[in-house]
Amino acid sequence: MSSPNITYIPNFYSQEESIEMFTKLSKCPFKQPIIKVWVPLKIKSDVEKKTGFEYNFVLLNFYESGHAKIGAHKDDKPSLDQSVDIATLSFGACRDMIFSKKGCKSVRQALEAGSLLLMDDQKELTHAIPPQPCVKEPRISLTFRRVWSSLQQSLDEMERDYSILPRKRLRRE
Repeated sequence: MSSPNITYIPNFYSQEESIEMFTKLSKCPFKQPIIKVWVPLKIKSDVEKKTGFEYNFVLLNFYESGHAKIGAHKDDKPSLDQSVDIATLSFGACRDMIFSKKGCKSVRQALEAGSLLLMDDQKELTHAIPPQPCVKEPRISLTFRRVWSSLQQSLDEMERDYSILPRKRLRRE
């Protein structure tokens, strides 16, 4: 799927690589709310090479099953550099994301393991991960961003606006 605001790249990582990364990431202690860890540099480098952007913040979300969700929202916080695409990598279970823009029909995109999703124009695009009770397996997503303001302000905004529990944030320092 491609539109002016969304680019979906299936098989950004092969099935074998995706399983290996999911296995490594799933060993992270998700129950702790904030943990300082390094994103595997290969992942960050791969995403930056594909997008042409440099990222300084990544949010790691763990969805235990299809009951976990993220409500509709826009990534329009002042701390986010709006000139840089948001990049989301998906590992584990396939989950849907719904996109909508004022005056346009909503679009549903399945986010498959190993896929990369790029979003630009975050001030206009609303998106959500709805519940899918039939999904029994876990999913892990890494969402790369570039932030302008202080890291603490960005963490506070993410905590307030994008919370799904349990989760942890990964960040470079």
